Amino acid sequence: MFLPEENAELRYDVYVAGINDKAVYMMMIAEYPPLIDPAYAELSLESFLNGILTQNPSNRLIFADIVQVQGHKALDFFIKTKDVYFKGRAIMANSQLYLLAMECEMQHYHEPSFNYFINSFELVK
Repeated sequence: MFLPEENAELRYDVYVAGINDKAVYMMMIAEYPPLIDPAYAELSLESFLNGILTQNPSNRLIFADIVQVQGHKALDFFIKTKDVYFKGRAIMANSQLYLLAMECEMQHYHEPSFNYFINSFELVK
């Protein structure tokens, strides 16, 4: 994806896995141009979340918390849209944004499975 304002390219990969037609787990890795200052990691995460929230007027933020994950700024968030949950963690590590998320209908939400997925992720240098 080309970012005309920065005259730079944004590259990303997305991996998606469905679980019994009840939940979708995903991981996205976006590589930003190296000009992103690490001091703005928290602002970048907040901008990312605001982008998700403004995509659909039905999106409602349940919570969002800035946390540290393996020495990097991260944002844990939980969004509800009608009867669908979207819960995840976005991590800014250098010039990369990692998104780990789960989307499911409310009745299929299973906190232990989500926690297992999130906690299984490890940044390798």
